[in-house]
Amino acid sequence: MKISNKELLKIATDSDTDSEALLHIWVTSRSVKVRKAVAANPNASAEVLKAAARLYMEEVLTNPGFEMLRLFDDDPWIKYIGEIYENPSKFFGNSRYIAYRTQEMEEFGRAALISPKADSVSISNLICYMPVSSLKRIIKSEVIKQRIKNAIADGFDNNVVMLDMEGLFKSWDSEIITTIELAAYLKKSGQVSSMSCRKGVYLKTFKKLNKEYLEGKTSDSLEALKHIFIASRGSCFNWISYELQSEHLPVISEAMKLVKKLEKYFKSHPIHKSSRVQVSHCRHALKELAGMVVDVLWVWREYEDRVDGLVEFYEEVNKLQLPPYKWGSSKKVWPALRLSNDLCEQLDKLPIQVKAFYVRSMCLGEWFYVSRSEIKSKIVEEVNQWLYDRGGVENVLYTSISLKKIIALDESVVIP
Repeated sequence: MKISNKELLKIATDSDTDSEALLHIWVTSRSVKVRKAVAANPNASAEVLKAAARLYMEEVLTNPGFEMLRLFDDDPWIKYIGEIYENPSKFFGNSRYIAYRTQEMEEFGRAALISPKADSVSISNLICYMPVSSLKRIIKSEVIKQRIKNAIADGFDNNVVMLDMEGLFKSWDSEIITTIELAAYLKKSGQVSSMSCRKGVYLKTFKKLNKEYLEGKTSDSLEALKHIFIASRGSCFNWISYELQSEHLPVISEAMKLVKKLEKYFKSHPIHKSSRVQVSHCRHALKELAGMVVDVLWVWREYEDRVDGLVEFYEEVNKLQLPPYKWGSSKKVWPALRLSNDLCEQLDKLPIQVKAFYVRSMCLGEWFYVSRSEIKSKIVEEVNQWLYDRGGVENVLYTSISLKKIIALDESVVIP
């Protein structure tokens, strides 16, 4: 006669059930609830606890019978798991790179995270390398999940960067932290254009968060994407270039505005030792972010569509309220938006405001030989006169022409 899972569960949880009966239930039952109950029963044999430890770590470690198993069993794996549970910081409190020393580190890491003695440093080191699937299994316990959340929050609240980018991404993917917490922790890290992680983790996180943003257009997902863009190294953007589209422009523009403010702040506070480095990081971030704008609005256009793109790029930049930027300078943006002579012929037919935008953005170049037959030189002279008529000498692009009839719009241009 077959016994139902409900009856088996009652037997498995009974403290009077002997070890032989528990072993039989463990071997014959495939119910997760029943097997967890067997693993948690103090009468479970060493054989059952050894088998259960890899699947139901929490139930085994909190089983009073496990302590007896540690004392009288010679299995080194059992002893090691017990020691880690008792003192996680001894094994994971110094470095996360211990993870690469053994193939069984996933089980050891789970034992450490389950332990109520797990400290903040051990938790951060473990999250950074443990698979998301293992993290999700562990945080099914609300008690453990809340303890890990509190450890992460306490670290960041005390200005201790608990997690690197990979750790934050895994924490978000496993739902240890929320989307807005992901944004807040990236912001608190204070990193600009200097964070990275493994390509697979970065892509998985971006695609999942991107779906949340495109479908919901929530302020939380926008904020998280913005701070990911700000914090990421330039190499990370190569992995997501095919995922970017016009819907991302508001996020990119918000990131650019914030980085511009940060650059201004660090320039005005040179007393900090790291100010010069931070300014450099901000400039690199601006270059990458501006490149994303050019990528979305210009690079992917068919060449024959770029005539219409001249007005559209101008209108979109104004719509996003982006600060003046040298879109055509390869020092400031890559890929740079440079206009060929053919496109300049079309630009010459457009309103003077559009011409002024592209000239000021260095999209026609940084220097020109004065010649009315040269279309770029003609547009530059026309824009310069228009600016003079509107605001006088203080408003013009240039005030002098070299003896060799060369106009320089950029101070870095050296005329031989």
